[in-house]
Amino acid sequence: MIMLYGMVSPQQRPTFMGVMIGISQIGLIAGPLIGGSLTQYSTWRWCFWINLPVGGCACILLALIYIPEQMVKPRFTAVLTDRDILKKLDVVGSIILISAVVQLLLALHFGGAEHSWNSPTIIGLFCGFAAATILFMGWEYRAAENAIMPPGLFQNKVLAFAVIMNLCLYGSTYITTYFIPIYFQSILGDSPMMSGIHMLPSIIGSIIFTSLSGTIVSKAIVAVQAKLPPSLIAIALTILIFIQGLGASVVVSIGNTVFDRTVMSEIKMNAPKLDPKEILNAGATAFRSQVPPEDLPDVINSWALGFQKTMFIGMGLSVAMVVFALGLGYDSVRMKNGRAVQPTKQNPQD
Repeated sequence: MIMLYGMVSPQQRPTFMGVMIGISQIGLIAGPLIGGSLTQYSTWRWCFWINLPVGGCACILLALIYIPEQMVKPRFTAVLTDRDILKKLDVVGSIILISAVVQLLLALHFGGAEHSWNSPTIIGLFCGFAAATILFMGWEYRAAENAIMPPGLFQNKVLAFAVIMNLCLYGSTYITTYFIPIYFQSILGDSPMMSGIHMLPSIIGSIIFTSLSGTIVSKAIVAVQAKLPPSLIAIALTILIFIQGLGASVVVSIGNTVFDRTVMSEIKMNAPKLDPKEILNAGATAFRSQVPPEDLPDVINSWALGFQKTMFIGMGLSVAMVVFALGLGYDSVRMKNGRAVQPTKQNPQD
């Protein structure tokens, strides 16, 4: 998004952004098919090894692309010899932020599964997350302009709404993308490859409407870029990208917790002779071979109920996303006399 901001005019950004997202989601078509084939006919480890050549090609293309500069910057050699480089990079703030996120994800992952929610381990992780978050906020306030997340930037109402909207958007997207293949494999009995094939209608529809949406809003854009000065665009977009990943990770972790607890409680109630943990650990397809035929319908219904509750989370986040999207405002970037109409100058806090 940062590169796109530097390479195209404001009135063209929505169109190009829609096309860019549509092209990037082609990987969503190939991903389930390739991943399902590798998992079924080879080993799941190749799902990670295959990223190396793809990432290498992306790095080469990135090195060949010219990105116009948005502001005057010092030479790279001058940056390396700068004595205050660590301070300007806010290494301390980055370490504190990483520790907070890791503790939160660990608490959500192990809570209710490996450890009970009131266990010392989970309580300690949540307390550590809270302490690290408070410490991070204090450090960022002290770091001022060198902070990776300048506190004053969040006083901008548009950015605040965009952060919450992005969290809801990517949380709802990833929780459905994560659990729908589980539905196909565990409840419908699909193989990993067939599960990927059955995902195609959803993915293709997403690509089409994502690409069209960029064209539809090309005459009037609602975006953070229209509300912030150029010097803050890169930081703001970086925050949004971070929130996308954080929202996806947190919501999927919450979904896993809800799914596991629901399946375990339903199996205990409907098939008390079975061990719920062993069934969950067996996986979405292998559990069928470990369950007696007379108990299999009850176990499948337990998985279906767990899937249903995760979809409720996605639905709630989707509704919240629409509500917070209304707070992004509306700015025209139409052409007037051959020039793009720029938004009126505002204080970054407006």
